Amino acid sequence: MYIKRTLWRNESMRRPTGFSVVELMIAVALGVLVTLSLLAVFLNISRTNNEMAKTNMQVENGRFALQILESDIQHAGFWGGFVPTFDSLVFDGTPNDVPTAVPDPCLPLSNWDAVYRANVLGVPISIHDTPPGTCDTELDTNDEPVIANQQPNTDILVVRYADRCIPGEANCEADLAGRVYFQPSLCAESAQSGTATTIRLAASSATSPEAFEGATIRIVGGSGFGQDRQITSYDGSSTTATVSPGWAAAVDSSSIYTIGADDYVLTDSGFDLRGRSCNTAAPKRKYVSNIYYVRSYAADIGDGVPTLMRASLDFDEEEDELRYRVEPLIEGIEGLRFELGIDGISKTSEPVQLDQALAWQDPTSRTTPRNRGDGIADTACNTASGCGHLDLANAVLAKVFVLTRTVDQTRGASDQRTYCLATLNASGNCPAGYLYTPTVGAQQQYSRHVFSSSVRLHNIAGRRDTP
Repeated sequence: MYIKRTLWRNESMRRPTGFSVVELMIAVALGVLVTLSLLAVFLNISRTNNEMAKTNMQVENGRFALQILESDIQHAGFWGGFVPTFDSLVFDGTPNDVPTAVPDPCLPLSNWDAVYRANVLGVPISIHDTPPGTCDTELDTNDEPVIANQQPNTDILVVRYADRCIPGEANCEADLAGRVYFQPSLCAESAQSGTATTIRLAASSATSPEAFEGATIRIVGGSGFGQDRQITSYDGSSTTATVSPGWAAAVDSSSIYTIGADDYVLTDSGFDLRGRSCNTAAPKRKYVSNIYYVRSYAADIGDGVPTLMRASLDFDEEEDELRYRVEPLIEGIEGLRFELGIDGISKTSEPVQLDQALAWQDPTSRTTPRNRGDGIADTACNTASGCGHLDLANAVLAKVFVLTRTVDQTRGASDQRTYCLATLNASGNCPAGYLYTPTVGAQQQYSRHVFSSSVRLHNIAGRRDTP
């Protein structure tokens, strides 16, 4: 009995009794600490990922904004082969299309006259600190002003050119009645001979008697330069056109002519100019006029998200009229500034004089003009200094400055830096009016970055390049 009792006692002492209350409390406390640590790590990682996503979006927005602006600026001044006479190195007369003012991009089509059209072609790019012309009163396709709620201390960019594609071609918009197109006169042929009342056109000219009857013929080079006459009859077999009235100055085989009353058509109808062969119609291209500016909100007024906007001139089929279509492009664009490089000095270091006939360093070789630009920027202008219409006609370079901002705030952030949206002056300082400093409070809880780029205006600078 003694032995059995001892065994029973030893077995009962070995039975598990579980955790005590103290042990359970310690285990729970440790579990809570581990869980809190894991939660803190997760929150930190999540916060870091959110900030990285904000920064990545900010960087992409800045790059995308530059890409859009660069692409449009590069096309400024493209007119499908047409060159204004003041910028032509083959026009010997005194130019009559030198810009006289900066054109109002929002002027209704009914008010476009010859002077306005010449200014449009002569000033393909312009910058403004406030809505130009009537852009704050003319209505867009949404029945709102074309430019409204502009972000303070930002610039407005206007870019004009003829579209690269021809309506009806692959990947190009269809020809639409009411839309504004640009058609240049590309017809320029050498005459075979002439009399007091006739001119014998190029041998490749059309043979149909009706081909040129009633058309206007213009002498643009050689003997008889500057005369316009109407063709009253045409003999296709000899390519001889009879004009009325007769020539005031003799026309001969050195005369160069064009067919058509105008050098170009820029409107919504009357596209009767001829191509290079003078027998077929010249191609017409959609007239592109884009306005870029920064609006102080994205979707709703007061939401505080500055947004890059683009207004594009087009025909509104619903309203049956020409209007600007305004669309938001990129959110978080807080600043937008431009500088233009001006080609005001010729290769011979003489001032550019667009209103005078060409003067050559060597009249025989005719390779270096003394009073036309060389395609290189000599000075600069911006909205603070003011860019006049002649400055803009000589613009060959554009510098773009874009200040991006994260769309959402970062708690605890404090952006107290300053940002310069211009080229530093000779003293190494930012020009007055182009230094941006976030205001105290909520505006400092965003991350910002300045992007900049220089864009050559190929269509203006390229035609001034000489050997």
